[in-house]
Amino acid sequence: MAKTPIQTQVLEKLRTLYEGIRDERGTHANTATRIGNAFLALLSYLAGAPFLRKDQDDSTPHKLTMGAAEVRGDASIKGDAIIGKDGFAGGLAGFGIRLGKDGMMEADGLSLRRFLEVPELRYNRVEVYVGNQWRAKPLRAKSS
Repeated sequence: MAKTPIQTQVLEKLRTLYEGIRDERGTHANTATRIGNAFLALLSYLAGAPFLRKDQDDSTPHKLTMGAAEVRGDASIKGDAIIGKDGFAGGLAGFGIRLGKDGMMEADGLSLRRFLEVPELRYNRVEVYVGNQWRAKPLRAKSS
């Protein structure tokens, strides 16, 4: 993450404080006050630092990328979720998965181990032959 000019200035001041303590050779020069002031300056910087926290809710206006992410517990996504190493492209020749904020999902397949319960089931099959002949067999089943 690139540092802003203010962050760079603060870090340089902290570095100067700590180098002064490290390089001091005089007897009793590094008093508790001097060391304490350096640590308090560090704590002040960290309190307002631009880091994401994991002990409380936090947000960032920047893009957040995660390598091998694992979510334990509940997760909430307030927009479209795109899953796939190359992103997502819709349509018959598309790739990836899109879970839309509108509740729609587009993917290549669905495999269930127990059951599927839906209020409406739509099945459309289109066969294309040589030339301009199309034959469609739509099926629509509604639950009562």
